[in-house]
Amino acid sequence: MSAPVFKGTYTAIVTPFTADGAEVDYASLQKLVDFQISHGVDGIVVCGSTGEAVTLSDAEYKKVITSTIGFVKGRVPVVAGVGSSSTARAVEMASFVNGSGAQAILLVVPPYNKPTQDGIVAHFAEVKRHVSLPIIAYNVPGRTGLNMAPETIAALAKQKLIVALKEANGSIMQVLDTVALVGRNIDILSGEDALIHATMASGGCGVISVISNAWPAETVTITDTALRGDWEASLQAQLRMLPAVRAMFCETNPIPVKAALALRGVIAHPTLRLPLLSAQPSTIARIELLLKDR
Repeated sequence: MSAPVFKGTYTAIVTPFTADGAEVDYASLQKLVDFQISHGVDGIVVCGSTGEAVTLSDAEYKKVITSTIGFVKGRVPVVAGVGSSSTARAVEMASFVNGSGAQAILLVVPPYNKPTQDGIVAHFAEVKRHVSLPIIAYNVPGRTGLNMAPETIAALAKQKLIVALKEANGSIMQVLDTVALVGRNIDILSGEDALIHATMASGGCGVISVISNAWPAETVTITDTALRGDWEASLQAQLRMLPAVRAMFCETNPIPVKAALALRGVIAHPTLRLPLLSAQPSTIARIELLLKDR
């Protein structure tokens, strides 16, 4: 057993685009990074699903990662997302991240082609064979179409292929089953903003969050109070954030959170890349009401 390395609030940041979506808006990206750090987040996750990484060209992917690392200036750890249905492609991406200056890799379960549980282990083993950075496994069945079983997570931990897990299965039972198998040998981070407190109360140590893009200080309160053992304060902070959580996922992420960031003036435009479309007027109205009441 050891103290958690990845703990607290890590924000899975959006990738801001210009108004027409043709380019990355690096001025807004820098402003977003500074906004996060000034409000106390513990780390930044770049080029994840919230960052629309699958819509970035290879050149954009690399520049967004290196630019984010440059904007952070060592103030907090930077974790870079790696996600591909192809293990060979994932190795290429991870190899770049390994030399980029990032502190860790967030490696998603391969989407779309639905490998067996043994295939998941083989995928992680092949990526790890090419990198020295620690790997955080990302289990997100809603996007990949495949759940990584607790036994598989335990196998990855036993083989020292991963140091942490972002669990977005949505099941506290799965978190408990995983903790029962791995104990404190890996850091478990919630991948569900509605379950931060519950995950931490079940043995987790933080969150990789969407809502912290627009509500960083409020999300930090949930994790910081839990880490201090003030479970009631953490619960109350979680309950206060439920309206925002529901709003941020009333359309596909990151549609609502980009709208919220633009309304807050953190990024210049709420632009997304196809096939994602802009937030519906009803979503905008809902977010405006939330921001007015904060």
